[in-house]
Amino acid sequence: MTSLKNVWIAMVVVTIIAVGGYFYPRLASVFGGLNTTGPQHYQAESFLQGLAAGVRNQFSVSNTGILSSGGSVLATTSQGTVILTADNVISNGTIAYTCAVTPCVVTLPTQAALAAASQYFIPNAGDRTTRYIVNATTTEATKTSVIGAVGMILQVASTTNTANPTSGVSSMVGGGTLRLTFGRSATSSDIYVTVEAFK
Repeated sequence: MTSLKNVWIAMVVVTIIAVGGYFYPRLASVFGGLNTTGPQHYQAESFLQGLAAGVRNQFSVSNTGILSSGGSVLATTSQGTVILTADNVISNGTIAYTCAVTPCVVTLPTQAALAAASQYFIPNAGDRTTRYIVNATTTEATKTSVIGAVGMILQVASTTNTANPTSGVSSMVGGGTLRLTFGRSATSSDIYVTVEAFK
């Protein structure tokens, strides 16, 4: 009787192991357990109540189709020149810069620094992303210049009076905003930064 009981127990254990061995890789793949890149979807899917991503919903699509994107705001005060780190640009949607002593200059990080800090910052040709730099100085006459570093090519509109495309410098008055669109071309690892100034 005991031996028959042991046989049944052994059969149950073998069955559990076999079933677990069959389903675990599939379930783990669905929930990202074995697939380090996360679940893979091969069909179109509908998110009827919207979609959100990021710790604070930095990217979201509402159930009515409204697209929102953003990020945190980095507030920095400098006596003059400030050099932004790669993390400053990658981790923040807006950089609010207050200059206490002129000249006021903000220098972007190098292309190499951005690439080393994150493999997800516009890694492929055709990728692009947008950041904002706000001149938080209340005095309108206080201008802040933004300069591109190695591998960062600033491009401004030919009608922008406050920018000098030859030297790659764009200025904004106190209370003004610069919209920077970072993009990568197919022919170079350089990052092209189109700059739009708003007063």
